[in-house]
Amino acid sequence: MNFLSLWGDARKAVRQGRPGIERRQQQRLAEAIAHARTHSRFYRELYDGLPDQISDPRLLPVTDKRHLMARFDDWVSDPDVTLEQARAFADDPALVGAQFRDTYLLTTTSGTTGNVAIFLNDRHTLAVAAALAIRAIVGSNGLTPGIVLKALIKGGRTVKIAGTGGHFAVAAAEMAQQRAHQRRGKPQLSHTVLLSTLYKREQPVLRYDLGDSILRRPDPCPCGSPFMAIRLQGRSASVLTFTTENAERVTIVPLALATAVERTSGVELFQLGFGGLHQHRL
Repeated sequence: MNFLSLWGDARKAVRQGRPGIERRQQQRLAEAIAHARTHSRFYRELYDGLPDQISDPRLLPVTDKRHLMARFDDWVSDPDVTLEQARAFADDPALVGAQFRDTYLLTTTSGTTGNVAIFLNDRHTLAVAAALAIRAIVGSNGLTPGIVLKALIKGGRTVKIAGTGGHFAVAAAEMAQQRAHQRRGKPQLSHTVLLSTLYKREQPVLRYDLGDSILRRPDPCPCGSPFMAIRLQGRSASVLTFTTENAERVTIVPLALATAVERTSGVELFQLGFGGLHQHRL
C-alpha cells in the first residue's frame, strides 16, 4: 500500500470506531507473528511451542533491547544485514539520514539505560508512520485533507508558533486540560510499556519492553477518539552528582554521559561504578 492508501485506511478505521480498529489489530497481529516466525530466526525460536494461531498478545513472551541486540543478526528479517555493518554505519555521523544498504533509514536509541539499540526502517514502515502522523494531525487540529495536500505539494513544511508564560491561547488550553484531568480523578501510572508495531516486517518488534511509564486518563478523551488517552511520563533516571576537589557539588543527567560513551565505536553496554568520593570506574 502506498502513502495515500495507508492514510485513507487510517481515516476509515477511525470512522468505523472500535470494531473497525480491533478488526485491523487482530488481522495485523496475526500477520506480524506469522512474518516474524517465517523470516526472523530469533522469533522462530522464541515462539517455538506456542499455538499456531495467537489472538491475545499477552501469550507472547516479552522482549527487550538487550536480548534483541544480542541476537541482532537473527532478529532482522533481511539475511544480508549484519550487526557489524549496521554498527559501522551508525558510528559515522556523516551518514545520519542516509540510506543504509540503499534500503533502510537506520536509527538508534539514546542509550540512557546503558544499552544502545539499532533499528531499521524500510519504505513501508516510513509510509505507515507518515500516514498515521498525518491522520493524527488532521484529526486533532481541524485540518482538512485539502490543506494537508497543499502542504505536501509545497514540500510538507509546516510551522507552529505558540506563546507561553502567560494567559495565551495555547498555554491556557494546556493548563485547562491539566486542571480538568485533576478534577476527573487520579490517572493510572504504568510500571512500563510493552510495544508491538504491527507493520514492521524488516525488524519485527513484538511485546518490546520500552522501560517508559505512561499516565492513563481515567475517562474517555474529549476528542472522541476510541483509543486509550495517555500522557507520556518518560523514563525515570537518577541525576548523577559528583564532588570536585574544592568540595563543590556538580550534577549531570545520565544522557550526557550516555551520549559521550556511545560515540565510542563498538560500545553497546556501559556501567558507571563508584569506588569512593573521588573514584569512579566506567
